[in-house]
Amino acid sequence: MIANSTCQSPYQSSRSSAFLGSIAASAVVAAVAMFSAVPAQAVTTLSVDPGFADVLPNAGAPNGGFNPAGWTNPDGVGQGSPITYFDSSTGGLGLKVSPTTNQTLRFTYLGKEAGYTNTSYIIGFNGDTLFNTGTSAYGDTKTVVFNGTITAGLVPFEFHASTGDSARNGGPISAGLRIAFSDIFANAYSALGTVYAFFDDGGAGPDHDYDDLVMRISVVPVPPALLLFGSGLAGLGLLARRRRQKAAVNAI
Repeated sequence: MIANSTCQSPYQSSRSSAFLGSIAASAVVAAVAMFSAVPAQAVTTLSVDPGFADVLPNAGAPNGGFNPAGWTNPDGVGQGSPITYFDSSTGGLGLKVSPTTNQTLRFTYLGKEAGYTNTSYIIGFNGDTLFNTGTSAYGDTKTVVFNGTITAGLVPFEFHASTGDSARNGGPISAGLRIAFSDIFANAYSALGTVYAFFDDGGAGPDHDYDDLVMRISVVPVPPALLLFGSGLAGLGLLARRRRQKAAVNAI
């Protein structure tokens, strides 16, 4: 009895090997092309427009100067530190983020010294209260995803005083109120940018101590792995399809 066997000529074997090699090479080229086609993400930056220069007042200033409860001088920011402030005369100016689309920022409540109950809000983007000086705890943090375009790059938040007056980043700002910002830092909170935001509610007369609600704003970087995740899935899909094609050739 002669056993059944399947024979393949050297020509067929060589042709199949060449074909499969071509498929493998094409798969590698396609995968490399897909990953190479992922656009480089523009680095997110924070910046403060030119405004009025001032410093956080020292203990000899009215109401004891800059002295919010809970403050620990992060990044060395404290009495005597330079700030840039904005008031009712500086519409369209303030803290900006670039690029202006699809950003993620982290807000942290750091302290207050105020008789009023002040709040901070996100404007638009399904915005809600960030912090309330009557109920928020020092160190409370909220991460906000801004899907879409941020108008003029102005980070869309504002402060409210219990008097009904308010101060929006970029304006409008009620008379007697001020928003101020520290220098921009690259630190453990964010290597891409961190800034300290100060609210002066105009209470107790215009004392301009900038400590009626203080918060930190930091850029949340997008992990590089997420940028490649979609292309990675597409590449895996392509390789799976090539394997199916290879199996079909072997079955012939």
